Amino acid sequence: MLGSTLLNCSLISVLLLGFAAQTSLAHIFSKKKVIIKYLRYGNCGGTFDPVRFTDVQVSTTGDGDLVVSGKLDAYAKIEPPIKAIVKMKRRILGIWTPVPFCYNDFGSCDFDDICTYGRDYTNCPALLDEHDVPCECPIEKGRYILPGAQFSTKGTRWAGLIAGHYKGSIRLMHNEDQIACYNATWTLDD
Repeated sequence: MLGSTLLNCSLISVLLLGFAAQTSLAHIFSKKKVIIKYLRYGNCGGTFDPVRFTDVQVSTTGDGDLVVSGKLDAYAKIEPPIKAIVKMKRRILGIWTPVPFCYNDFGSCDFDDICTYGRDYTNCPALLDEHDVPCECPIEKGRYILPGAQFSTKGTRWAGLIAGHYKGSIRLMHNEDQIACYNATWTLDD
């Protein structure tokens, strides 16, 4: 009798521990959206770069969706291809360490033509369309203003690992000519 009671208690303990472990693992590996806690940027390009971004604000909502506003001045018609070269560093133990890889478009990445990036739509997103912000190349000469647009983002199981302090740069190139360059520092949280 005592043996079966101990066996039942042991089984119940194992089941409870298994449930607790499963619940903890499910929480750890559940998809979360990354939150932008801080962002600061500056122009690293020349005074004659044909593309300028001003008054840019990037943040996230409480549930992790992306909110973007700002102005783009195109001083000339911007033709494809537009290559983007992204270099990123992460602060680890107080030392800025290069992020040498590109994983799911995060890290130090080269994009051969951002004009063709993410082309899974047949029409411009309504938010861009209603503010006459182009979503296709070429981009005509002019000023484009996005007063504040919210975009849905996906969660990731890596949010806890991605959280941290970063700095980096993005250079936009057309053929061999630089059309824009920006440096940024930012902090991500999960």
